[in-house]
Amino acid sequence: MICFQKKWISDNAYPLFLCLIFSFFSKISYSQDSWTFDKSEHGAYQKILSLKIVDANLELSRDRNATKYLLHLKSSIEMLISDNELALDAYDKNTDQVLTHFKKQKENSPYLKFYTAEILLQSAFVHLKLGHEMSASWELRKAYKEIKRNMKSYPDFLPQYKTIGLLHIIIGSVPDKYNWLLSILGMEGSVREGMQLLSTLANSKNLFSQEAQLLTLLMKAYILDEARESVAGLRQLYEDDDQNILIGYLYVSVLMKNHNNATALKTLQSIKKINNSEYIPFPLLAYVESEALLQKGDYNEAIGSYQQFIKNHLGQNYLKDANYKIGLAYFILNQTEVTEEYFQTARGIGTTLTEVDQHASKQLDINEYPNRLIMKARLLTDGGYYDDALRILENIRPTQLTKKIDHVEHHYRKARVYHKTNQINMAIAFYKLTINSGEKNGWYFAPNASLQLGYIYRAEQNSYLAEKYFNKALSYKDHEYKNSIDNKAKLGLDSLPKN
Repeated sequence: MICFQKKWISDNAYPLFLCLIFSFFSKISYSQDSWTFDKSEHGAYQKILSLKIVDANLELSRDRNATKYLLHLKSSIEMLISDNELALDAYDKNTDQVLTHFKKQKENSPYLKFYTAEILLQSAFVHLKLGHEMSASWELRKAYKEIKRNMKSYPDFLPQYKTIGLLHIIIGSVPDKYNWLLSILGMEGSVREGMQLLSTLANSKNLFSQEAQLLTLLMKAYILDEARESVAGLRQLYEDDDQNILIGYLYVSVLMKNHNNATALKTLQSIKKINNSEYIPFPLLAYVESEALLQKGDYNEAIGSYQQFIKNHLGQNYLKDANYKIGLAYFILNQTEVTEEYFQTARGIGTTLTEVDQHASKQLDINEYPNRLIMKARLLTDGGYYDDALRILENIRPTQLTKKIDHVEHHYRKARVYHKTNQINMAIAFYKLTINSGEKNGWYFAPNASLQLGYIYRAEQNSYLAEKYFNKALSYKDHEYKNSIDNKAKLGLDSLPKN
């Protein structure tokens, strides 16, 4: 099936799925009372949006279609946040019961197949996050079929553009070599079409337009590599509702993706001041704070934060990476004995479903320590501390680069800092050095250097060189970020002016 998309789902679509909950409370002209939210359901829904605890026995206890949808939405979010495999059987039984109930409904409402598709999509995300790719693939296919039927019956029902738009983007992100399988399954879509569907809703006067706008902002950050615009939009949403932990988490995630660690840490401190007793436990906040502290260079604080995450997290995702990062922090602190203890723990714990866990696993398999100075510079660059990173990189002596990978990565890290600080000529020179020295070794440095050169030349409106380097990025085989880099390169090519 389409289980090859599990990495994209785990690392990118998880935050995007959390945005799927922003919907379903406007009064559509042809809706029916049982399907739309009443005052009580609307209140419970608003709590769910903020990740607040909802008393299902009190607030969601009635036998209404909208209530049944909300209960499933609530359990889906809890599953995604807890990452708890032990709760999956009960979750699956609940999904089957709700879908069976909707299947028996005979009302002519656009919400019927809309809710059905959303529930299937929610369940698919839960299964993908827990590593059950085959069942998730069938659910994605069924969700696609349901929402396509609904669009045929109710073409003017704008809220469904969110669902079909996201499905188009997921399908459009599938590597080209699997297109034959999508054809057999009767599924087609493109990122461009998905974004157009979302934009149609976002630019409408429909009450769902703000939700579509939010989802579009996240797509820009996670799919289109347009994080700055995403940061600006999410900042406004967070400032409008700073008690909403979900929006706060999404804002922090995009800030960190855009190398804005300082603002991310400040926002996390504000989120931590919220009365947590009113909210669903969210250990992933400790994980992202750990990442931010590690990138800042506060290694002891990062260690404590990772340990807090490990203690409170019920699932298996991110455990391998968290233990690896603790070991890495101790390594940078020159405490190699403790480093090895955590590296050994990391080798035997958790899964490799997420991209960060896969990266940790690959580094652990190498079974040798990275270059300490380059690692410090890399983390500082990831956090946006460019002056500190460049100072380290420029002071590294050739004798401190003992392996070929160190020489290649040294070029690459310099290129990244120069690019981020708008020293474009220097960035181009070091990206090309990276390609020339490392393109035959299977590392991701040369492929991403090619991608970044494509972006630079596109910005300079040099379509010939932009096309050359986007295609070059696509030409590399079997590196650890191939799906991600290939998707971005394809979108880059698609964005160039057509002759």
